[in-house]
Amino acid sequence: MVNSVKSLLWAARLVGSTPLKITRNNVSISKIGIIYSAIVSMAILFVGVTKIYLVFNHVNRNTLILTILRTIFSFIGIIADVIFTIINYEELRSAIDHIHVYDVAAKFNNKYNNLTLIHCRVVGLIALALWLPVLYVSYKTVDYCPLLEVIAHYLFYSCITTQILLFYGFMMTLYQRFNHLSQLVVKKDWMMEMKIQTLSGTWDGLKLQNVWLMHSNLSTAAEKINNCYSVQLLLWIMIFSLSVLTRLYTIMNYKENLMYVIVKDTICGLGVFLNLVLIIFSCHITSSQANKIVDQVFSPVSAIQRHSNTIQIVSGMTTYLVILSKSS
Repeated sequence: MVNSVKSLLWAARLVGSTPLKITRNNVSISKIGIIYSAIVSMAILFVGVTKIYLVFNHVNRNTLILTILRTIFSFIGIIADVIFTIINYEELRSAIDHIHVYDVAAKFNNKYNNLTLIHCRVVGLIALALWLPVLYVSYKTVDYCPLLEVIAHYLFYSCITTQILLFYGFMMTLYQRFNHLSQLVVKKDWMMEMKIQTLSGTWDGLKLQNVWLMHSNLSTAAEKINNCYSVQLLLWIMIFSLSVLTRLYTIMNYKENLMYVIVKDTICGLGVFLNLVLIIFSCHITSSQANKIVDQVFSPVSAIQRHSNTIQIVSGMTTYLVILSKSS
């Protein structure tokens, strides 16, 4: 399972945005990873403080305040992901274990992992490549220490983007499993059109109890991933909202190098929008696929009576961005 997000994890480790590393069929935290992430975090803090000091006498008061707020929230978002990853490390390991149990029980084909790997690589390359023009334009925008501006943008955006990509990879891995389970048990379109209900106790050799257990494993994995990323998701949304507002204000009020400023802030806005799309899209399709299985298999319409015993399954799916509550 972890091989499907291997590329994203390596990218995150390279820029120091996560202390995680792959070990066999799971992830672990290395001391070297923690030290490296701490060094990168201190570098981000130093660059951010230095940048604020340098722009102090070059911008108006409102722009300075917005720059300070954007820098502070960006730093908090990056360091919070590292800290909460360490704190909730066991939750993430447990989620991956549940996904691995599903892979074994459902005989999940490795070709799906390869598809997820290729998909994550393509999305990751696009998301990271979008920031390359920002580095060049940032160098042209400011007259005071342009190299520091480039370093600041590289550290901030590479770290936060790889953190989001790693979350996106975990969610797409879950989606692949929910989609696989859906293909095993959900009724075909022609059956739904003819209003044919599922009355047998098995689907392609799978018993209802096994289907429930597999769905339970995936739902539990999603819940644990949410426990690991809930604070980061809130911070990411706040950071991106603030970033968009400050970019709009800069475009409307900046006078020098206006063309470069417009280009830079427009690309930054597109990058922020893409990051939000990755979060929302991955959460939405994963939640929808999980609910699809619940509606078709565990709803009262498809309750199954076997051996004179009625199996009643009442399931509720509560969604909070990525909460896919464990069905019971």
